[in-house]
Amino acid sequence: MTESLFIPDVIEENSNGIFARHPIRATLPVLLATTTDDRPDDFNTARKPLITVACANLSEFNFQFDSSFIGPTAVLGFDSLARIIKAHPGSPMSVFGHADPTGKQGYNKHLSERRARAVFGVMINDPSIWVDLFLHHQDTPGDNWGPRVLRSVAAALGGDPGEGDAALDSRARDAIRKVLGLGATALVVQADPKMLLALFTLYFVFIRGAGFPTLGRSDFLGTTGQKAAFQGCSEFNPQLLLSRNELAGFEKGGEDGEQARNDANEPNRRVLIFLFAKGSTVDPKKWP
Repeated sequence: MTESLFIPDVIEENSNGIFARHPIRATLPVLLATTTDDRPDDFNTARKPLITVACANLSEFNFQFDSSFIGPTAVLGFDSLARIIKAHPGSPMSVFGHADPTGKQGYNKHLSERRARAVFGVMINDPSIWVDLFLHHQDTPGDNWGPRVLRSVAAALGGDPGEGDAALDSRARDAIRKVLGLGATALVVQADPKMLLALFTLYFVFIRGAGFPTLGRSDFLGTTGQKAAFQGCSEFNPQLLLSRNELAGFEKGGEDGEQARNDANEPNRRVLIFLFAKGSTVDPKKWP
């Protein structure tokens, strides 16, 4: 008999993602036969399959090309994600980051994992994860958050830092002082961990909104560490595949064509969150 096809009930779709509740699946009893006395070393085991009860696809618009920073527009996505999580209390989660096909597979593996880790940090309200992402990017030199991110965060928090990737100027530093409530003479150093932690703490309040549930590592598969809680999937499982003719056309366009290719690949830069049936567990050592 062919397996039934379940189509998720999409409960919300907006510019920042798709948030779906999956149909309830019946769980049948598992029947195991006993072993015999002449086979004392034999035993039967059964493992419950991972059953997905809901999922969230945080939109590609949250990530720029070669970046794991979550922009301020993602606030709507986290608001919708909060509602999905609250509707499934006790359902362990796992976060999967994705990249577009541009670049080498190894690089994209690190980049997609950083995207997953950035979302995971927001979900468990741990801005120290973002401090680490800001300060360390040896495996992904293009994903250097730098002044651009600080300006984006300061602007989202009500400052007027200006735009651009250039080093922080007096305008940007004044904006950061303003949102942090610092005096006019306070020193603002881009790589200062304490300053970054204070800034990202405020940004988390903004991007999580008032209704995001309190979560910890124990609310994710794997329960304690990274394994199974979040992971990068490189460019695998793309949402969009460009044809060879399209790619060839972009290549002929020089820098403009490269930008057009990156824009076209935007749907592949995303993070997925899966919620599993309550009580689901995995052995992190056996997680791929």
